[in-house]
Amino acid sequence: MSVWSPKSSISGYLKSVGETNDDVPPGYFLILYEWTRVFGPSVLAARSLSVVLGFASVWLTYSIARRLFDLRAGIFAGLLILWN
Repeated sequence: MSVWSPKSSISGYLKSVGETNDDVPPGYFLILYEWTRVFGPSVLAARSLSVVLGFASVWLTYSIARRLFDLRAGIFAGLLILWN
C-alpha cells in the first residue's frame, strides 16, 4: 500500500489508505504521495522518505535534548532514538 501511482487522484489515494490494515497514520501516506510525485514511484524513492524522516527525528531529538540539558544528554537521546 505504501507506493501508490502519483498519476492517481489524491481522493482515490486517501480512500484506498482508509481501506488498508496498515498501522501507519494517514499523514505519512499523504507525505509519501507528494514525495513519490517529486521523486518517482520507485521502491527506492518510497524508502528514502523513511530514511530522511528517521534521520530528521534523530537530529531533532538530539537538538532538543542538547538545548534543554547538555551535550551528553543530547547524544544519549539521539542514540536512544537511533536504536529504537
